[in-house]
Amino acid sequence: MEKTPNPNAFEFFENVAQIIEQARKFVGRTTDLTMCIAYFEIGCLIVEEEQGGRARAEYGKGLLKQLSAFLRARFGKGYSVSTLTNARKFYQTYSPSISQTLFTK
Repeated sequence: MEKTPNPNAFEFFENVAQIIEQARKFVGRTTDLTMCIAYFEIGCLIVEEEQGGRARAEYGKGLLKQLSAFLRARFGKGYSVSTLTNARKFYQTYSPSISQTLFTK
């Protein structure tokens, strides 16, 4: 049978619980930032490979469809052609204002 905690222990328990809650929030923000950087880098690679750095892709190459199939086979859901298209658009939109990402530092 568990002992009833000391009434003064409640503040201690709350402090420990708050640390856990803060850590969970931090992990979520860190994960979001990391994925944001990853999609920026993926978009950069797509632009360089498919477009040779040009603003528009050569149509008919099918690179995104092939890449999507490869990534889904390796990692599962989350790498559709539309997701990869959005990564490319994300890179094209923000690359002028982002000179260097955390991955390249």
